[in-house]
Amino acid sequence: VTYDQGRMEIMTLSPEHEGPSRLFTHLISVLVEETGLDYISLGSMTLRLKAISAGLEADDCYYIGDFSAVAGIKRMDLTVSPPPDLAIEVDISHGSRGKFRIYAGLGVKQLWLFDGKALEFYRLSENSYVAIQTSDLFPFLPPDVVPAFLSQGLNQGIVAMRRAFRDWVQINNQ
Repeated sequence: VTYDQGRMEIMTLSPEHEGPSRLFTHLISVLVEETGLDYISLGSMTLRLKAISAGLEADDCYYIGDFSAVAGIKRMDLTVSPPPDLAIEVDISHGSRGKFRIYAGLGVKQLWLFDGKALEFYRLSENSYVAIQTSDLFPFLPPDVVPAFLSQGLNQGIVAMRRAFRDWVQINNQ
């Protein structure tokens, strides 16, 4: 669901979308475990600000590291609480680049955009997003590594994907 200045868009979900979308939480879990961080996933909760007359539901969003400002919150108010550190959008049937302006207005620091084949990382810079070569949250992680693990998760199962990704992170996080 996306709301932008009076216009609402509702997209239906399919296995083609939800399959890779649900795998990201497993990858994030491995990343934070191996880097000594912690996180809260708030899934596709509604992120909105009346001041920009817009809101949306990410495919997944995360508070990573210092998440004490949102721990235990039952209803999110972005005028009081910080925005997520990371939002993930899976673009299988419909592009999400049009949502970048909304994410920027909400103040989400980093976006990961997966189109079913390639992953791109973006950092909020002033009021827009710029592509980055590695994640700010996990500086050893380039986006081109992740799709192979997503494919493995879809074709060989989540446990195999997690094991292989953990091995990769342990080797590359030095």
